[in-house]
Parts: sequence; C-alpha cells; structure tokens
Amino acid sequence: MWEPFELLPDPLLEYTVGNRVRGQDTRDRWGTLITWPEGQIAGMPHVTEDDKVLIAEACSHHAQEGDIARAKLPDWLRKKVGPGLTVDIASGPTFPDNLAEYALILHCGACMFTRKQLMSRLIQAGAANVPITNYGTAIAALNGMLERVVEMFPEVTE
Repeated sequence: MWEPFELLPDPLLEYTVGNRVRGQDTRDRWGTLITWPEGQIAGMPHVTEDDKVLIAEACSHHAQEGDIARAKLPDWLRKKVGPGLTVDIASGPTFPDNLAEYALILHCGACMFTRKQLMSRLIQAGAANVPITNYGTAIAALNGMLERVVEMFPEVTE
C-alpha cells in the first residue's frame, strides 16, 4: 500500500514566520523586531525616509535602462516612502557585511544561486535582525496588489 511521503519541515520557516500581529510590534525567533502598523500589509515591513534599503540580485548581468533593481524598485520605494530613502544595490556574489544598517532587504528570485547560497543570505539577514523579502512580494506591496492577492487568506489579513 502506498504511504504518503512526509516532507521535512523547511528550517527557514522556523526563522521567518515570527509572531506577526497587525498594530503591534513583535519579535521573531531570532529577536528581529517586526513592526506591523495598522493599515499596512505584512509583505512590506515599515520603512521610513530615514532608513536604508538594500536591493540584492544574485546575478551580475549588465544593467539595462529601466532595470528593475536599479530603476523601478528604487523609484517605487521612494514614491511610497519619500525621496530621501537611501537605496543600495548589491549584485552577484557581493553581499554587504554591514546588514544591520538596513531596514529592509529586497532580494531577487535567486535563479542564478543554489539553495545553499540563498539560504546563506537569508540566515545572514536574520542574524542581523533585518527583514528580507523577494522582488515579487515587494512589487505587489508597493503597487497596491498584495492585499487583494491575500484576501482569500484571512489569517494573513486579520
């Protein structure tokens, strides 16, 4: 008789889920402060104009005009947060040692990385108490789509 295969739990979930409560500041397993103001969606941590955001790409391609990491994401962030927001870009294998100075890290899908390389970056961000999310979630949040996408999941929207 066929027995269902039990998947091993993803260790990343233990570190990133946290105790998110809308309208309250909470901490995740690593002690990262999670600020979730009333009226703000969970996929975009609270960022102010005085903060720094790191945009990280796994590949080191030549940037094109209108590049998502160097043009679109910084523009959308500054439009939402304010023109004074500092945005740094890291591409390829380079990843800053000073992650603690960032309020948020936006990372690409890491199609040029192995799982181990991406997990290393996620663990470094967690150890530095810096929230990290992917481009897709950030784009949806910055353009007002994320709340509509997660409407069907009341545990996220309540």
